[in-house]
Amino acid sequence: MLFVVCCLLFVVENILIIWLGASLVLDGHFSVGMLIAFMAYKGQFDSRVASLIDKFVEVKMLQLQGERLSDIILTEPELMPTTSSSTDPVELTASIETINLSYRYSEEEPLILNDISLKIKAGESVAIVGPSG
Repeated sequence: MLFVVCCLLFVVENILIIWLGASLVLDGHFSVGMLIAFMAYKGQFDSRVASLIDKFVEVKMLQLQGERLSDIILTEPELMPTTSSSTDPVELTASIETINLSYRYSEEEPLILNDISLKIKAGESVAIVGPSG
């Protein structure tokens, strides 16, 4: 909606400037060359103001992203949980196990993974690679 209003204002402004300039040319206060030069300067001014507005929006977005980044950076790190009997951090061991895993991108597509069973122990790295990489 705002975009439509801005476009409408620019169209009305251009029509008004051309009408006013044509009236001045017909009255003999402006020459046709002066009107063309004025329109060229007006075009340059409009483009530079639009560029300035774009830069202002970019600066505001950078400020917003900086605030988000500072929230992450300035947050205190979480402490690892400790056991109640000692002050040493708990050593966590984790594994992932899948049994009969099947996957497809959509109902119409063929299965990409079909009945895959595997167990990945703590510290292991696994990569599943296909024809597309």
